[in-house]
Amino acid sequence: MLTKSERLVCSILGTTRSDIRPLSAALDAILSLHFAQNIPRGNIKVTKSVYPQIACQLNKSPSAVSRSVERLANLCWETARKQGRLPELVGRELLDIPATSDVLFYLAYLLYFNKPFFTVLDDLDRLDRLTPSA
Repeated sequence: MLTKSERLVCSILGTTRSDIRPLSAALDAILSLHFAQNIPRGNIKVTKSVYPQIACQLNKSPSAVSRSVERLANLCWETARKQGRLPELVGRELLDIPATSDVLFYLAYLLYFNKPFFTVLDDLDRLDRLTPSA
């Protein structure tokens, strides 16, 4: 059975011969670090906090995991862009391809909130405007 992160990657890429496990494991690691352990996004260094953990899980080197995640994240981004799905996945159309870590966070937010990253930020901004400051 596919995990939620694997289903998301498959929903973007469709059937692929690529091994999606490194990317889906990276998404799961981001979810754990950011949402379960409450580590701020700026304190999560993907190359130091995520890739070594995934490398152990998959019995690969951190550099191999890094290359695989980067390649798959770029493929997801380009596929979504060509399909016109960026607003659905990230909340707005972006012209430039973001860094791999940004793509990971965009997709992790979608998995966690079931809403695109920028929609979540917009919702939080609206809540902040409605809440009186002390």
